Amino acid sequence: MGPRRHCYKQNLTQIAQESSSIGRATVSKTVSWGFESLLSCHAYFMKNPFTSIRLFYKEMMTELKKASWPTKRELRDSTIVVLIATAILGSYIALIDFSLMNGVELLTTWVR
Repeated sequence: MGPRRHCYKQNLTQIAQESSSIGRATVSKTVSWGFESLLSCHAYFMKNPFTSIRLFYKEMMTELKKASWPTKRELRDSTIVVLIATAILGSYIALIDFSLMNGVELLTTWVR
């Protein structure tokens, strides 16, 4: 029986006996600071961080291969549409800002 299988078979009283905080007062320096006890059973489940990074990279490359990428012509046309829409929206905001600024100036000169 391997160590992991043994870990599943451990009963709760054995795990509780291994814990340093069972039956004792808590240590004030570690209470509520996110420290977790590392029982002998938990040591087998610690992950290698490089494994998860490698898995993320592999899955990312797989998903990028599935993506539908635009052609150069589609990319150029979309860029032109975005630039024209940005220029139109910028002009509209500038016109509204200029109109409101002059309207407020006119109202303040009437009030004085």
